[in-house]
Amino acid sequence: MPELPDVEAFRQTVENAALRSPVQHTTVQDNRILDDSLNPSGLGRRLKSKPFTAAHRHGKVLFLRQGRGRGALVLRFGMTGSVQVCSNDEELPDHTRAELCLSNGSRLAVISQRRLGSIGFTDDEPQFIEQENLGPDALNGGLSKRDFINMLSQSRATVKATLMDQSRIAGIGNIYADEILFQAGIRPDRKTHTLSKKESANVYRKMHHVLNTAIDRITTNKDFPGSWLLPQRGRDNSCPRCDRKIKSMNVSGRTTRYCPCCQT
Repeated sequence: MPELPDVEAFRQTVENAALRSPVQHTTVQDNRILDDSLNPSGLGRRLKSKPFTAAHRHGKVLFLRQGRGRGALVLRFGMTGSVQVCSNDEELPDHTRAELCLSNGSRLAVISQRRLGSIGFTDDEPQFIEQENLGPDALNGGLSKRDFINMLSQSRATVKATLMDQSRIAGIGNIYADEILFQAGIRPDRKTHTLSKKESANVYRKMHHVLNTAIDRITTNKDFPGSWLLPQRGRDNSCPRCDRKIKSMNVSGRTTRYCPCCQT
């Protein structure tokens, strides 16, 4: 599933290639990509002849704003979604569900292999975030270290479940929750309120380090660090620190990878 670093990469793609060029027309290949309140002709009417002026991200949601108001096109990516910018002479990627053709000769392809993503509109981004019960973004400055530590101390869930709870922190999913806790040396199934302030502060630092590093590696098309758990997530792989076998368990219904020796 696209998590915060992936959606940030999508945002940068749109910002670099698709702003300030009016939308000439739209094509919807699969109506199921549209929110219930939207149809293909409605999408075209809302977007036609207007440029995107800004691309914002909150957690795993991408907002493409037109004009100076708070209204925006809303892209949610589900399990297998993405957005790509293509030229007019390029073939559209597989599983493209909608395309937005721009006056600069580019096409914005909205991709959703399993059709779990969606396209919609909001007239007010902050109100949308509130209505969707999304907590502060994990990176954009809305969550201080003090607030993060207090939030962990008040949770009775496992630390992994707390990191993945979008109403508490927006943007972290299964893979990066595992990586953050591996970097912090904390078992994913440990109860959050048992963490010391020092341990919680370390999780906060590792959260920023992991997410920022992932954004850099994704946007520059570089491999993830060999010292990370992420490249070793496959079955029967070894811990990059102690070389012992990585274990798997179920935490909050999600397959979780961890090192029983390096994480306590």
